[in-house]
Amino acid sequence: MAKLNPDLQQRFMYLFERVGEPLYFGPRGESNVFYNVPTDKLDGKMQDAVTQYRAGMRPSTGMSVQVKPPARMPDLESFSNVCPRSTLFSHFIPSHRKAAWALRQILLGKSGHVSFADE
Repeated sequence: MAKLNPDLQQRFMYLFERVGEPLYFGPRGESNVFYNVPTDKLDGKMQDAVTQYRAGMRPSTGMSVQVKPPARMPDLESFSNVCPRSTLFSHFIPSHRKAAWALRQILLGKSGHVSFADE
């Protein structure tokens, strides 16, 4: 398995900071990392809001990471409504456990960390 270079490791690490917020919502980490989500992937109301928000929040220093959509979007619909963001996940609830297993299968299907960054 290839070793993560520090830059790639930092980009992944900040994905898990403030997981309740959308990626495009403000800088993350002490390095002020911004994730640039393509505006065509956002709904109509959010496109204008994100553009204005980014213009007002972007510091002069910091790293910017371009988020690229995957070549083939995995099927998340089958289990995405089982545990909405507003609820707490519990491994003791059978439907939550099933959804976690399905997400695990999708993640394990990736060939490595490079496929997450390059797709």
